[in-house]
Amino acid sequence: MKFYSAKERGFYDESIHGARFILIIDPAFEPKEIEHIDTDPESGETLDRYMVLNPDAPTVKVPNQDSKIPTDAVEITDEEHAALIDAQSKGATITADKNGKPIAVFPPPPTLEDIKAAKNAEINAARLAANSSTFEHAGKVFACDVLSRSDIDGTANHIALFGNFPPEFPGGWKAVDNSILQMASVDDFKAFFKSMTARGTENFNHAQLLKQQIAAAVTPEQVQAISW
Repeated sequence: MKFYSAKERGFYDESIHGARFILIIDPAFEPKEIEHIDTDPESGETLDRYMVLNPDAPTVKVPNQDSKIPTDAVEITDEEHAALIDAQSKGATITADKNGKPIAVFPPPPTLEDIKAAKNAEINAARLAANSSTFEHAGKVFACDVLSRSDIDGTANHIALFGNFPPEFPGGWKAVDNSILQMASVDDFKAFFKSMTARGTENFNHAQLLKQQIAAAVTPEQVQAISW
């Protein structure tokens, strides 16, 4: 048998936690024992006499002191237990009704505002990913991940402070296909940098357009249909 304890908020099984009740001989019944006599089947001579439990003694059900099942636990069927576990795997919380019986409670569906907030967060993440991916310049594609952006910004800051390339600048920038875009002058780098920032601005404007669509949506389906 299976049980559910509202106090402990858990399931119990008699095969694991011990039976809640056991049968014992009724303490009030007499005689609890009777004499048993073993005799020789041929001579009829008495061989032994000893006391045994009275087979006619009635039994009574009493609590099992060794059981680990809480006293408030209510019995449930195997089918009920399986259904509750299945519901829990699908997001339900197991709680008890006023009688201590376990029930599955699913969270309320998200509101339209909840769905919009989640979609806005999705757009923010998509924009961040786009900004950290690549950009195009002069017919080539360049990486713009954290490390690459750090190198680009470092070169840009040096030019802003000193008006020239950093010492030992290699004279160009490597594209994702490992080809090199030659940069003979600071103006070449500025054009390269401008392409990167233009991609960032493009991503920002795209995100804002999508967020306007999210704000204007009136159904969950309309919100979910919006993607980067």
